[in-house]
Amino acid sequence: MLPLFSELTLLLPYTDIKMTLFGVAVHSLVKKAKKNSIAMKAKQNQPVYTYTSPASCGASTLSIFLYGDHEDWHPKHPFIRYIYNKPDAVIGLNAGLVNYPAWQSVILYCHMYNEPFAVTEYAEQSCRTAKRFIPSDHRPYPSLRPA
Repeated sequence: MLPLFSELTLLLPYTDIKMTLFGVAVHSLVKKAKKNSIAMKAKQNQPVYTYTSPASCGASTLSIFLYGDHEDWHPKHPFIRYIYNKPDAVIGLNAGLVNYPAWQSVILYCHMYNEPFAVTEYAEQSCRTAKRFIPSDHRPYPSLRPA
């Protein structure tokens, strides 16, 4: 499945892309990683997949990392602030935004820090429901910083 993301190198020529995958499944995979497995690379902070497009197509490079230290992405995790720096964008694949409370901190972070945020959903009904629950105005939001 990871090689499918190689298409990004053709769509974004002359760009180096560093993608980090998060989630319960990623956490479980990294936690159970066996010696010499691809998932073991994640524990060593190495990309689990790398692709460079042909020079004639812009020679973009995609490096995919697995973040397995936590089951979710949260801006308070030291990983976000110190290891990988601020992301250029946050993308939720088949996110189910309303069904998973862990998305609340992600949406809040993206709103507060003007971070590009995109989502794919698996069903039109999920999109309609999410639209009702995600704020689109400029109301003040609570802080992500500890009190």
